[in-house]
Amino acid sequence: MIYYITSLKYAPGSAKEFILIEKMLKNEGKKTYYILASGYSKFLSNDDNVLYLTSGNSIKDLILESLASIFYFIKVFKFFLKHGSKKKLLIYNPHPLNPIIQLLVLLFGGSSSIFLHEPTKPAKDRQKLPISDRVYLIIVYFFQYFSILLANSVYCMSFYGFELFNKKFKIFSDKAKLVHLVIPNKTSETFIINKKYFSFIGNATQGKGILEFFRLVKYSMSQINENSELKYCIITSSNIDTYLQDLGDNYDGILTVINKNYISDSEIENIIKKSYAIFLMHKTATQSGILPLAFREGTAVIARKISAFKQYIISDVNGILISENSSSQEWSYACYKILENKEFFSKQSHQTYVKFFSQQNLKKYYQDLI
Repeated sequence: MIYYITSLKYAPGSAKEFILIEKMLKNEGKKTYYILASGYSKFLSNDDNVLYLTSGNSIKDLILESLASIFYFIKVFKFFLKHGSKKKLLIYNPHPLNPIIQLLVLLFGGSSSIFLHEPTKPAKDRQKLPISDRVYLIIVYFFQYFSILLANSVYCMSFYGFELFNKKFKIFSDKAKLVHLVIPNKTSETFIINKKYFSFIGNATQGKGILEFFRLVKYSMSQINENSELKYCIITSSNIDTYLQDLGDNYDGILTVINKNYISDSEIENIIKKSYAIFLMHKTATQSGILPLAFREGTAVIARKISAFKQYIISDVNGILISENSSSQEWSYACYKILENKEFFSKQSHQTYVKFFSQQNLKKYYQDLI
């Protein structure tokens, strides 16, 4: 059996995950190849076993790539001919070309599996999105349905994702298997050293609660005194000038800002390591890639009480869950609660990482691939 790991839509977080899968398969003596979007080239040191097939990431790019499907079909067919006959396709991230490659694998007598981070987004959540995002989801889910139809198995990457899949795709429920995101282990133990922030990480959008974050900072500025322990950090590539101007000129002592076009994984991990807690202020979500990274570093999570976060966060144990219509006072109170018992929260957070997201779980989750 020859394994092909494919991710035709570039999503940086996926690289950590599928590289671990590839290493696991190689350690078991399996031959592995990649069919990827060109953006992943920075993560792979050896291109000998890689076919870089696509480059787009927008609605326009996805449409153009699907219209050129014959061209891509021929490229993949030639790539397949270089290797043995029986093939196993492992699919990350939905893309219009996925069903076509799955059909080609079937012609070679092979099979396919899908790794689903977001099987679907509930209608009430879709209604909160901009029209462009809703159009994008319609296109993605249309092709994703055919991929699920053609797949032999579907790995749902969270409790909530598994629940959504079984509600939306009841006729395919026998294909579904519950697993969890797996991220690389750290070589050293996690300690409570040099932690000082409560941090917001990622795109500064309304859906992710950027307005609530700056309201919290502004509230804390109004409460600040010489004994105040709350220090915040935001690390984002989004334009946040308007929010910073609204704070005035006196935020330096309470808010650290890392705002530039390109932010490396190491910078994000460094801020997580230095944080007592990460804010997940999303109004809707299926899961979060930041959450396992935080738990790995012994960093708690303060999040809205929505299904995506309730699945991993136990309030007052590894984080704090806040009501959906929460005030700045509630977010501030949660920060102080973590400070009062920071060693306990850090230890419990890291234990959650070990239980669900560490590398030691790979073989348990994917025993059927080996």
